[in-house]
Amino acid sequence: MTNPVTEGLKAARAVRERLGLGPTAPADVAWIARRLGAVIVRRPLADGLSGIHLAHSSGRSFVAINSTDIASRQNFTLAHELGHVHFDREQVIAEKIELGDVPPIEKRANAFAAELILPTAAIEEWKRTPHLQTSPDEVARLATTFRMSYQATLFRLKSCGIIDDIEPLYGERDTINPTLRKLLNLPGESFELPDDFIRMADEALSRSIISRRRHRVLTEAEERESDF
Repeated sequence: MTNPVTEGLKAARAVRERLGLGPTAPADVAWIARRLGAVIVRRPLADGLSGIHLAHSSGRSFVAINSTDIASRQNFTLAHELGHVHFDREQVIAEKIELGDVPPIEKRANAFAAELILPTAAIEEWKRTPHLQTSPDEVARLATTFRMSYQATLFRLKSCGIIDDIEPLYGERDTINPTLRKLLNLPGESFELPDDFIRMADEALSRSIISRRRHRVLTEAEERESDF
């Protein structure tokens, strides 16, 4: 059986190559989503959800992103949902994005997202930076360059064998330079609702693909201020 992490990494590299992205360059995940034909919806999501993936009868998928999350969180969620667009087109998936012990399809989507945003080749290049010290500030600089959260970047460095234990660096996050800390906590895009989204959600409800409660989460939530 294919390792879900290996499968996710391989698929993300293939997508980057197919779209002409360099192996070490930061990627615009929203641009990638549009190229993959995904409809992006940004709005507050109830129940602590980070994102929702839903296939549509037209062959397109839409991904709903929690607009109350900070920018780096939204970016990873979008990349994660694109993993589901690639692998799980026929499934409705509503989730909190977790980076720890998760089911295989979520491990695969997390690996896809991590490689799409911060490729292994970019980490290897970063590791070769002269006089590099793996300090909170250096990790924060890497995170802000690739639009990934500080925590997710630590997990990525651990998965690539750069650090063995993320706890010390995570525990020192309050020592990060204030300018870098501000960049890490930039607010995400607050609202994005394509014209055809309500129609797509209504059809999903009529076909019993989503419940009435999930339909309300997607279509009736009111925009509110983010809490960082």
